[in-house]
Amino acid sequence: MDIYAENDFLFERIVAIVKELGLTKDLLIDKIVDGLVPKSAKREFYLEEFKKNRKFLLEKFISDPIKTFGDPTDLNDVFRCILKILLSKRAYKKLLKKIGNQNISSDDYLVCYDPAKNGQNILKHGMIFHAVHSYSYGHFPLISPNRKGRQVLFTRYYFEGNNHIYICEETPDKKYSFVATVFDLTDDGKMMFITSRIIDLDGDIDYQLEMLISENKLNPNDLASLRIRALEVLRESKQYV
Repeated sequence: MDIYAENDFLFERIVAIVKELGLTKDLLIDKIVDGLVPKSAKREFYLEEFKKNRKFLLEKFISDPIKTFGDPTDLNDVFRCILKILLSKRAYKKLLKKIGNQNISSDDYLVCYDPAKNGQNILKHGMIFHAVHSYSYGHFPLISPNRKGRQVLFTRYYFEGNNHIYICEETPDKKYSFVATVFDLTDDGKMMFITSRIIDLDGDIDYQLEMLISENKLNPNDLASLRIRALEVLRESKQYV
């Protein structure tokens, strides 16, 4: 099925599940937020941060999904993310057998990603994986010199037109922001995006980097190495941005 028919199908599934579970708008939001924020020692803090900074996008989405996500692939990714939260693992795998693991934007010659993961990143951080490189406008990316395992890509993200609408409610008072993206390299050389978010260079860089990579499953040695190398890039980055 094409992307529009698939979106209609996924939306109908969400509506059916919501009715079956008897979820109100607020209960649906709470269930989605609960699925987006990982279990950790700081989970209560992360939940409060999400509700303060990101709940607006969920509220807009539930009120009008198509208007909120005008790009059908962004909408498809968000639908997949929400269904992954609402369904059991077995039911979600069954769903993927019907619609496929990828959509028309999630695998090209440069980058790839799990559509549900992109939907999660949109809802949590306002960043679309395929926009990380397309909105850099030729700015030379900086990559933490970690030659093994996961790496961090640093780029500019320009606020033009409506590029900010998933990130914040008001138009930013600056031309661009600095973005950090965690990725793996696939066997065929593609960047497989894991997570992406804006880094405030005037804020607590160490804390923001911790937030960026703490949710990923890395062993302590890899995590320490990635953190140190990424911090080196970030602390010298103002000369590039």
